[in-house]
Amino acid sequence: MYIILSSKNWVQTILKNGPLFYPPWTVRLFFLNPSDAPHHCALNQKTLAKPTVWNYTLLYGIWQRLKTRFVFHRLEGKLMNFLNAIGLDWYYLVLVVPTLILSLIASAAVKSRFEEYSRVPSKKGVSGAQAAQILMRANGISDVRINHIAGNLTDNYNSGDKTLNLSSSTYSSTSIAAVGVAAHETGHAIQHKTGYGPLGLRHSLYPVANIGSRFGPTLAILGLIFGAATQNQALYGISGLVVKIGIILYAAAVLFYLVTLPVEFDASRRALVILRETGTLDSSELEGVKKVLWAAAMTYVASALTAVASLIRLVLLSRRNRRN
Repeated sequence: MYIILSSKNWVQTILKNGPLFYPPWTVRLFFLNPSDAPHHCALNQKTLAKPTVWNYTLLYGIWQRLKTRFVFHRLEGKLMNFLNAIGLDWYYLVLVVPTLILSLIASAAVKSRFEEYSRVPSKKGVSGAQAAQILMRANGISDVRINHIAGNLTDNYNSGDKTLNLSSSTYSSTSIAAVGVAAHETGHAIQHKTGYGPLGLRHSLYPVANIGSRFGPTLAILGLIFGAATQNQALYGISGLVVKIGIILYAAAVLFYLVTLPVEFDASRRALVILRETGTLDSSELEGVKKVLWAAAMTYVASALTAVASLIRLVLLSRRNRRN
C-alpha cells in the first residue's frame, strides 16, 4: 500500500495518537518534499532509516485514520455503494469475476478449435458415429446405444441407460474434430465398462450436486440477507442455520465439479490411445484432436475454479456476517 504525504507533520500527528491495538499493516510512505522527511522515526519500537521512501509498520487503527484523507477512499465508498446496489460485493468482484472471464475465454477457445478442425476431414472418411462404433467394438463394448441428438457440442455419455449421445455437429461429420469428440465420449463408455472409480463417484454425487448448484447459493444469500436485517437473536440463529445448509449443499456441487476433472482428462487420454491403437487417425490428425480435447478440458477447469471461488465467497460472507 502506498501513501503520499505532503508534510512530516502527518507523521508527528500519527505518533501522538497513542497506542492502538490492531493487527499490523505495512505501508510505504512517500514525501512530496524530500526535506520534510525526518531523520528517523520511532514507531512500534522500531527505528527506521532516513531515505525519501520510508517503510513503516503501521498499526491498523492508524491506517484507518489516514485513509479517510485520500481521494481513493471516497472512490472506494462510491464503488462499494454501487456494488451493494446491484447485489455484488468485493468477494464476488475479486474471486468470482476473474473465473467467469476465464470461463468465457475457455468456451470461446473450444468453439474456435472445434470450428478450425471441423473443416479438416479425416483421411479415412470416418464419421463421428462410425468412429464410436469402431472404438467400442475394439474394446468389447456391445451394450451401448449410439444416439443422434440435436445441438452443437452437446455430446455426452449417459451411464444410467448406457447411451452415447452425439450432437448434430459430431454424429455424421467426418472431420477430425468430430471423430475426436466421439472418441472422448467413447472414453467415458470404456471408463464405465472398466469400473473407473471417479466416474462412479461423479454419478453418485449428481443428484445432490444438482440440488446444491440450483438451491445452495440462493439459500446461503437469503440467509445472509435475513440475518443482516433482523435484530432478533432466535431469528438470527435460524438465518445462520439456513446459510450453513446452503453452503453445505453448494459444497456438494463443488465436489462434483472437482471430481469431474479427472474423469474428463482420463476420457481424453483414453480417446487418444484408442484412436492411435485402432489406426482410426494417423499421428498428424491426432495432433489436431489433442488441441480440440485440450481446449474442451479447459472449460471444465474454468467451471471448477468458478465453483470453488463461489464457495469461498459464500464462506467469507458468512464469516463477515457473524463478525458484524
